[in-house]
Amino acid sequence: MSLTPWRPLGLSPWFERFMAESEEPFALSRPRERRWWPAVDIEEDEKAITIKADIPDMDRKDIDVSVSDGYLAIRGERKSEKKEENKTYRRVERSYGAFERSFALPENVDQDNINADYKNGVLKVMLPKTKAEPAKGAKTVEVK
Repeated sequence: MSLTPWRPLGLSPWFERFMAESEEPFALSRPRERRWWPAVDIEEDEKAITIKADIPDMDRKDIDVSVSDGYLAIRGERKSEKKEENKTYRRVERSYGAFERSFALPENVDQDNINADYKNGVLKVMLPKTKAEPAKGAKTVEVK
């Protein structure tokens, strides 16, 4: 015999989750902002570690890459499209709002020479390796 969650109103799990997450449960025609974070790929070779983050539909100026106390942080905010009076949304799957991803850096990363490039909706952060002593403190990385 398996245990089944008690649902006093007999509602489906999908509907219960929808009601709990929605500020206005029956406002299906409008997009809403929710938490999201970009998907990343992390590659490593003998010279560097490369982080690629999918961040489509954003301007360079809305992306912040920084290094502090051995952590790399990628922050930003994707703003929702301008709402038009006569437009009805049938389906909204893309997420909007602020995001943050952070990664612990290994000790062999040259924190003074980290660079970032944003092109075609992909943020590419290059973390060169070094054999010298790791740098301490905070630094902002310019996104080119």
